[in-house]
Amino acid sequence: MEKTLKPSCIYVRRSLSSSTKQQNSLKVGEAICRQWADRNGYEVGETYRESMSGRKADRPGLEAALAWADLNDGVVIIEKADRLGRTMDLIGKLEAHLPRIRIASMGEDKSPDFLMLSMQLLISTMESRANSQRVAAVHAYLRSQDTDEARASLASWGRGSKDVAWKHSEETRTYNASTFNSRIQGICDDLHKAGYLTLNEKAAKLNERGHKTRRGSNFTKQTLYRILKY
Repeated sequence: MEKTLKPSCIYVRRSLSSSTKQQNSLKVGEAICRQWADRNGYEVGETYRESMSGRKADRPGLEAALAWADLNDGVVIIEKADRLGRTMDLIGKLEAHLPRIRIASMGEDKSPDFLMLSMQLLISTMESRANSQRVAAVHAYLRSQDTDEARASLASWGRGSKDVAWKHSEETRTYNASTFNSRIQGICDDLHKAGYLTLNEKAAKLNERGHKTRRGSNFTKQTLYRILKY
């Protein structure tokens, strides 16, 4: 007698990084989930793929996968716990759905223990924050070095041109104001000694060298005045 396969769907997520590793992670994750489904007698009825930061608790793809599992009395297969997310805000949302969740990396065909899943998400959250702090520290150091090499290194961090690197860097917007202003003040002192006497001249030279404000914009007479008055 042929064994009836149990209904399931797959949820895979990758972050927004442009790296080749991240671009391939959806295919790799889906393949791992399908292998797990075959070993444990599940038929995959749907696959939900999502490209979104794990730090966001509200994700349409994950919500659609959980809804599918409820509607079809099935389960959601996920490669590993950190694909669910990297924020503790998910805990309350996922608790009611635990019986529907299967994590392929666990190996067993059973729902994750609530405490275990909470610890996994806590670890993922801490790793994500540590990585963000590391990136912010490197960006801050590169911005503190007034050299073409440092600006080139900053731009090469997967953010395209120097303008894009500044405009879309979350770390730039949260960069310590006092440290930033002190650095710009020091550069302006050097420019003054070099004969750039007016605010317009200094702003133009800063822009020419590729410097940006903390919001990623070009310097103007007004923004430079506020910094020098700081």
